[in-house]
Amino acid sequence: MDSGRRDGAASPLPRPLLRPVRHGQHAKAGSRYDPPGRRQSRSVRSGEGARDLHTAYDWLEANLGEGPWAVGESFTMADCAAAPSLFYADWIEEIGPDRPRLAAYRARLLAHPIVARAVDEGRPYRHYFPLGAPDRD
Repeated sequence: MDSGRRDGAASPLPRPLLRPVRHGQHAKAGSRYDPPGRRQSRSVRSGEGARDLHTAYDWLEANLGEGPWAVGESFTMADCAAAPSLFYADWIEEIGPDRPRLAAYRARLLAHPIVARAVDEGRPYRHYFPLGAPDRD
């Protein structure tokens, strides 16, 4: 799997990793924008989006490093990239108690001052989330 790093070193969060998270989000949330009478996509009908999210969650749970952040002890661009994907993905399919490492990582992301500020400044726009924003986060 391509790590996306110039030095060729393996990255704990390879670039294609969040693709299933984004696909699962779009498969479920995107169908809300379909006009009445339009058939849902195959991925929504088959539950493929939720399955993709669970696959990504399981991979992350098994492969997150021991440090507090994606690449170790420092908050990096990898964490900046993971924050919105995990923020919204958990609204669509909860990470749940069976993935404690991933849930703790998401909680650390949301507690980071930069991410917390973005979440707080986005609160007035939550009603635009197609599936409805949960009363948390």
